[in-house]
Amino acid sequence: MKIDICICTHNPRLEILTLVLNAIANQTIDKDSYQVWVIDNGSTPAILDRDLAPLVAVGLKYHSIYEPNLGIMYARRRAIEATSGELIVFVDDDNELQSDYLAHALEIAQNNPTIGCFGGKLLIAQTLIYPNWIEPILPYLAIKDMGDTEITQCVEIGEWGIWEPPTAGMVIRREIANLYLKRLDELPDTLLLGRKGDRGLLSSEDSLLARGSYQLGLSCSYQPKLKLIHHLNSQRFQLIYMIELGYGYGRSNVLLDRALNIPVTPMSINDLISFIIPRVRHRQKEAQSIQHFLCTLAWDVGYIYERQRTLL
Repeated sequence: MKIDICICTHNPRLEILTLVLNAIANQTIDKDSYQVWVIDNGSTPAILDRDLAPLVAVGLKYHSIYEPNLGIMYARRRAIEATSGELIVFVDDDNELQSDYLAHALEIAQNNPTIGCFGGKLLIAQTLIYPNWIEPILPYLAIKDMGDTEITQCVEIGEWGIWEPPTAGMVIRREIANLYLKRLDELPDTLLLGRKGDRGLLSSEDSLLARGSYQLGLSCSYQPKLKLIHHLNSQRFQLIYMIELGYGYGRSNVLLDRALNIPVTPMSINDLISFIIPRVRHRQKEAQSIQHFLCTLAWDVGYIYERQRTLL
């Protein structure tokens, strides 16, 4: 079973990218079992071969592709189109894989044919210092640790659960990736999802990808044997960024439903009132700080905006 590792990157921090590439170059499985694809999504300056030196140093086969259309959806589409391995592993340009990541991924895929898409623990780098208020919303930044027990489910396509992995470290079977390409061709508006450059903060392209598993009768799974370190950029710990991110998540929830052909309609005034009042009360009750409250409330504002957008 061949593995394609796909790194979609835009203006990476080169010192962190070097850590990412070193981790990939030093995986415990045979070097002939996997190859690396670097999708440069409009970086300025462009990624050069010298930036990929850790791969060259160990003789690991790699391919560098430039994707000029800005947006992670375009980059992932290009990665899937270019590759042919039975498994794709998406690695962000700040994800440092544990050395046995690919070995565990291969074992899980071979021993669990009904699991179509899976991921594991995304641990924050211990050297990072972040404000206390951001702790409860670290999942917004793709930090995930659900413990040491596997969690696997096949559910309705519109349902989210903790078993659904983000694309950081996601392992996905080829048939699901091909279904994803088909969906993009049929519904080009899905290309609105996902990050675009440094400030385009829509998301949920990972959910669109992962939930193809359910359409094929396969499961998504949280596999705690898989571990990576997420070297977040500390600039993302600013309150305004997190509010904008929460707002983007709220909008993306509606966009994802549309992409999955789940009916989405504008809300009436009464619907808005019955939605907003209990949500605000819930956010106030659950909030651990004013910053936490503002970031989660921003999700609701984004959700309402996107629901009502057809009226604007």
